[in-house]
Amino acid sequence: MGGINTLVVLDSRFVSGDAGPLIAYRYWIEAEEEILASLNLYGNEPPSGWRALGGGVVEVPIGSKYEEVPLSQRGIREDKPHTYSWSQTLHKPVYWLILILPPGQTLGSANPEPRDAGILGERFAVFWDSISFDQGARRVQTSWELVRFTGDDREQEVDRLRARLPLSEKRQESVLRRITYMKRSLGIALVAIALTAGWLALPSGLGISPIQIPEIVRIPASIICITATLLSVMGVAKGWSLASLFVRPRKKVP
Repeated sequence: MGGINTLVVLDSRFVSGDAGPLIAYRYWIEAEEEILASLNLYGNEPPSGWRALGGGVVEVPIGSKYEEVPLSQRGIREDKPHTYSWSQTLHKPVYWLILILPPGQTLGSANPEPRDAGILGERFAVFWDSISFDQGARRVQTSWELVRFTGDDREQEVDRLRARLPLSEKRQESVLRRITYMKRSLGIALVAIALTAGWLALPSGLGISPIQIPEIVRIPASIICITATLLSVMGVAKGWSLASLFVRPRKKVP
């Protein structure tokens, strides 16, 4: 989820057969001010208060202000066999490009690497974004290679595509947050160990038996040591969980 000024969705297909020139039905919107948007690369029904755009691959809140360019058919440049590119001049800072691949095709190499991938019906969809803080017009270009999809498990193919995706700023922030969380948890663990060791050594230091320590002191101190130890172990385990570092797209709702 994020703010966008320009959204382009390319529903691409081969002119004929399963190779050669590509054409695309281009869906395009522009907003003077950034509008809130959410990716939906699985084509699920939008939640209440939101509406779907671009054939369902993006959702925006109902009432968002933007200009919608009529759907049009465009040719996609073929740089060499199986390799294509799309370029566009932008006048606003935040740009999203979503490419719906032709039936039976998956993504080979790409420049730049896409930010996300999903399944729309029986076709793969990939997503790029571009953010600029410079004023004035700028031109962006995206190139990609198409490869025939010969597998049976599309979800596994999406996992393969996403495994090579660069860390987005959101994921980088998540990594940093968890590193900080782990450091704090390890600090708590050291304190808990020190408290426990001190508590166990206290009776010997005083030359008395542990049972001679009044219950009003012994029981709360034991509870504090045990609680601190458990919290520190849970914190380290949570921070160590790498699975939560990655922001997965919503899966297809049955």
